[in-house]
Amino acid sequence: MAVRVLELLSQSPTIETHLVISNAARQTLNHEVGPLAVSSLLEMSDCNYEIDAIGAEIASGSFPVSGMIVAPCSMRTLSAIACGNTDNLLTRAADVQLKERRKLVLLARETPLHLGHLKNMVSVTEMGAIVMPPVPGFYQKPQTVAEIVHHIAARAIDLLQLPIRQFARPWDGSAPEEGRAGSPEQRVFKIGVLTVSDRASRGEYEDVSGPCIEKWIRVAVVSEFDIERRVVSDGVHSVAAALVELADIRGCDLVFTTGGTGPSPGDLMREAMSKVIEKELPGFGEHLRRSGLDQTPTSILSRQTAGVRGKTLIVNLPGKPRSIDLGLAAIFGAIPCCLELIGAGRLETKPHIAEAYRP
Repeated sequence: MAVRVLELLSQSPTIETHLVISNAARQTLNHEVGPLAVSSLLEMSDCNYEIDAIGAEIASGSFPVSGMIVAPCSMRTLSAIACGNTDNLLTRAADVQLKERRKLVLLARETPLHLGHLKNMVSVTEMGAIVMPPVPGFYQKPQTVAEIVHHIAARAIDLLQLPIRQFARPWDGSAPEEGRAGSPEQRVFKIGVLTVSDRASRGEYEDVSGPCIEKWIRVAVVSEFDIERRVVSDGVHSVAAALVELADIRGCDLVFTTGGTGPSPGDLMREAMSKVIEKELPGFGEHLRRSGLDQTPTSILSRQTAGVRGKTLIVNLPGKPRSIDLGLAAIFGAIPCCLELIGAGRLETKPHIAEAYRP
């Protein structure tokens, strides 16, 4: 849960995150997520602190923050907050939120509950905290565990009322039909565009690659479609999480990525793809490299690939706008056929720009 909360917050360049991981949480992350979970969280956060760093800036009410999420919140931590026990940075920072009348969201994790647990929940609620047990929202009709985790994490973030987009899909009073509801012929085609760049994700420079992909698609595609844009930092977990969100949560039929495909240590798109796709389609990457050799000999250094996740086709593209245009022109003719073979939506193109090949 904590991983998804930080993944979502890291998508907003205007939000600065401060992370504290308790000793017990480190063990839990290693057991439930894997040995790289802690290092991934530390990488995604803007600032992080040891649990005993009681003199850290977030331990002071004079340090301005918008709120705090404890995810998950053990019964020990809940009890400490309820009693004002501030013997570590986690409980001290939580206590600061309460005394400064700021948002404090506690994802209390335990079941069943005895009377002591319930009294502590009442106590922190009376002090101003929001107790939010991580209960799945089945009315959203989740299809995967990732969707369940995403919705809970998104709801927790939305409770902070930050000046960013709402993450959780609101209930509209009817059965939710987002994603892949309806036949491919009935619904609007969805395209995801994911830019992977540390600097762009931090707002240090404007993303030009994502808009370049969108512009090309709007010129070449005839079918009605919606576009979901994302910008994330380079990293296996951040990229994989964004791909899962676009495919599983947003129901994209087709996802294009740009960035992170080179040989440098920070280029981790290929590694993220390996964690997400169920079937690799290496021909896309091979053709992209072959077509790129006409422009630059370093095209052979690219590790672009493509793959299928459920009914979503994910394709890695180059990072430079000129290379993106050439790459899309080279491979797009095969994409409509591939989409139909995997059961995604139907896509019609303008033949003089990208003629769709259907055998």
